[in-house]
Amino acid sequence: STAAYSATLAAVTAGAKVCLVQPEKVLGGQFTAQALPASDDGKLLQKNPANLVDSEKFAISKTQREFRDTARQLQKVDGQAIDNPGGSWVSPFSVTPVNAAQALNQAIIPYIANGQLTIIPLAEPIEVLMTQSARQLPRVTGVVFQDRQTNHQFTVGADIVMEATDLGDLLELGQIQSRVGQESRHQTGEAILPETSYPLCQQAITVCAVVEKTPSGGGVPIGAPNGYNQVPWLNAQDFTSIFWVRKSNSE
Repeated sequence: STAAYSATLAAVTAGAKVCLVQPEKVLGGQFTAQALPASDDGKLLQKNPANLVDSEKFAISKTQREFRDTARQLQKVDGQAIDNPGGSWVSPFSVTPVNAAQALNQAIIPYIANGQLTIIPLAEPIEVLMTQSARQLPRVTGVVFQDRQTNHQFTVGADIVMEATDLGDLLELGQIQSRVGQESRHQTGEAILPETSYPLCQQAITVCAVVEKTPSGGGVPIGAPNGYNQVPWLNAQDFTSIFWVRKSNSE
């Protein structure tokens, strides 16, 4: 995931020794899988697209800025490095997954070379190891993984185990208490939140599909999924701004 990569880079930069285990070959999560635009930050960085580069000087981290600059150099347009090489309208910054992967790899290669970082691809967690005593809360001490190609099982132990999977795999395996979706006001104390939590209020994704052009009437209609336009979270109006904006001091 993008979170796993970011946490790894921050940890090795701070001097920690890290073992990153992931189910895929390529690092980067959204930047290299493209299910969502990983840089969907137009409103956060700018009001005018022409101000993108200036906004990046103060609105994002140094490592994020270096990644963007490197990716732009890798994907030049007509020989020039431009702000948005991919030309997407959803995000003010987009590049191909290949160039994103190359830019991400450049930042971690020195830490692989000096032995600080070990990357194990194509493995998935199957068990979370924990210790618990009567006086202390449970503590995660390691994770058992299984190689997706050979089914070989191995264990990685660490002083700190970070959950950075896309779907919270370790939380489920370890039956670790957690929350998803939008929390309620009484859970966090944030006045902007609603009184009721919405566990299913999660980021939707756009699923792309290959479309075949056929003569008129030659296509095969595909029915709507079960619950579409009936279940609140399966219709065309999933979320509204009422979730995020406090209308008054009492709401």
